[in-house]
Amino acid sequence: MYKAMPRIVTSDDAAAWWWNMRTTYPCLSDMAFSYLCVQASSTPSERVFSTAGDTICAERSRILPEKADMLVFLNKNCF
Repeated sequence: MYKAMPRIVTSDDAAAWWWNMRTTYPCLSDMAFSYLCVQASSTPSERVFSTAGDTICAERSRILPEKADMLVFLNKNCF
């Protein structure tokens, strides 16, 4: 039954298609959503915030924003 369905265009939203077909193919749609899920946050952005938190502390509270950006960039790319 599934193989007889026409193929969707690759530019279409696969998650939306599976959502619309969830009553027709409940098991397959559950499986599709386990693979089509996108993680809400990414590790690189979390790492930048962590580096910024380690770099800009109470001892450096008077540092200029431009210098803080440079320090975060250097810590991220050099260590």
